Amino acid sequence: MKEQGTSVEFWSDPRMPYVETRRACAIRTCYKAHSHPTFSIGAVDQGNSIFTSHFGGTQQIDAGTLVLVPAHVEHACNPVPDQAWSYQMMHLDARWLNQLLQETAHKDAYQDIPQFKPVLYKQPKMYHDFSCLNSQLFDTALSYWEKEQTLITTLTELLFPYIQLEFLAPQHYAQQ
Repeated sequence: MKEQGTSVEFWSDPRMPYVETRRACAIRTCYKAHSHPTFSIGAVDQGNSIFTSHFGGTQQIDAGTLVLVPAHVEHACNPVPDQAWSYQMMHLDARWLNQLLQETAHKDAYQDIPQFKPVLYKQPKMYHDFSCLNSQLFDTALSYWEKEQTLITTLTELLFPYIQLEFLAPQHYAQQ
């Protein structure tokens, strides 16, 4: 049964198989710890959430927080008990993203995207830029080319220049 005022939307385009995104509004759904084969960027739009990851600990996050989770890193992000929250979540193909970053000025900074720790950012400009990107991907009036250009520009000029990812030590990354 869907609660009044809740919604979940998904966007993808077969011409851009390296990105998919979702928006969830006023939901209480909780997820067990999991991982994605993608580099994921999440944003809390409303409410509060608990983010947990072996590599990032447990932290309460609120509206305006951006969460970056590298591929294959186990994590969970759920609303605080008995509250609803709204969020956005974008999944980027890790190989595509790594290639994009190798082709830009960031080629020395990110050698192998999956070997980083999750990171949280509470920076209004980063949240705004990510939210604008996500809105444009959902915008049916924009062409595929406009969406692709916006994605590339936002990632390479507005987000990744300000992101500092911390490498995982190889012995901490793989299960032994």
